[in-house]
Amino acid sequence: MESLRIFRIKWSVILGMVFLLPILGGCQDDGLPNEIRTINDAYVAIVGSWEWVETVSLNRIDKSIRKTSPATEDKSIQYVFQKDNKLTITDGGLTNNYLYSLELNSGGDGFNSTFWLISRNIENDSETKEPIQFGKDGMLVFYHMSVPISHSFRRVMLE
Repeated sequence: MESLRIFRIKWSVILGMVFLLPILGGCQDDGLPNEIRTINDAYVAIVGSWEWVETVSLNRIDKSIRKTSPATEDKSIQYVFQKDNKLTITDGGLTNNYLYSLELNSGGDGFNSTFWLISRNIENDSETKEPIQFGKDGMLVFYHMSVPISHSFRRVMLE
C-alpha cells in the first residue's frame, strides 16, 4: 500500500514537470532571441538602447570583488546601437559617435557565444576591440581583455 502511494506521488511529480516546464521555459521578457550563435543573430540582438547596470572587478592580489553601479558612481552610461552600424556612447553626459562591427570570437551553445565588438570613433578614427556576450537574463556584458572586469548593460525598453 505504501509503495503504491509513493509510485503515485512520483508519477504526479513527473507529469507535473512534463506539463509545467515547457510553459515556464517559454516565458521570456528580455526581448532577445532564444539563441545568439551567429553574427547575424548578434547584429539583430544588439540593435537598441542599453544602459549600464553594474561593473564587477576582481582584485588579483587579495581576490576581493568590487561592484560599482550608476548609484555608487553617480553617473550613467548608455550605448545606442543602430541598424546602420552606428553606435552612440553617452558616458556621464559626454557623447561619442562610432561605427561598429561584430566578429565571432568563439562559438558556444546559445548565450555562451562570445563576439568581438569593434568600434571606430568617427571623430579621431581610433579603434577599440572588446569581447562581449549576450546573457540569458537580457544583459549585454562587456569584458576587458587584460584585467578581470566585466560591465553589464540592460536593454532599455521603449514605451
